[in-house]
Amino acid sequence: MMESMQRIPKWALALALLVHLGFCNLQLKDTEGGAWLERSPDWPIERTETQWPDAADADKVLDGNYYSHWNPSGRGPWYIIFDLVVPYTLSKISITNNGDTTHDVSMFLLEASASSDPYSWEDVVTVTEVAASSEVQEFGGFSATGRFWKLNITETHRTWQPWLREVNFFGERAGRRI
Repeated sequence: MMESMQRIPKWALALALLVHLGFCNLQLKDTEGGAWLERSPDWPIERTETQWPDAADADKVLDGNYYSHWNPSGRGPWYIIFDLVVPYTLSKISITNNGDTTHDVSMFLLEASASSDPYSWEDVVTVTEVAASSEVQEFGGFSATGRFWKLNITETHRTWQPWLREVNFFGERAGRRI
């Protein structure tokens, strides 16, 4: 086992550790066409309010920091609207729950809109079986295009507000291949 470990360059191991810990955000290609999008903390433009806007606002789900999270106020449902700046065709979303069960998302609805004045929301996918886990969970089986994306968290495992660590989108810019 030690012999095979010595064949992996140290820089590759260090990079893998940084990515795993969330200190590095790489845009990775996938065989399906498309990629995990490089995220911007400017994408959340509307959301369920939080009592802690500096420490736990919606931009935390895009900061690449595993130890930060969005903590909206009140009873659900809760939502974040993302403006991806240009239209994207998405086919997967991933979320990372807190992992404490109490605040973990158990159900969500993803919607897309081409415009914001007014929004014209189209249901994209409803996910009803999100695990209570701090592991990254991917959900696919859809293809939709929009500039604006609304993540509606409809339920948590214990009905408390969600503590959502990260959100990622998989797809490609509409009208062209990545």
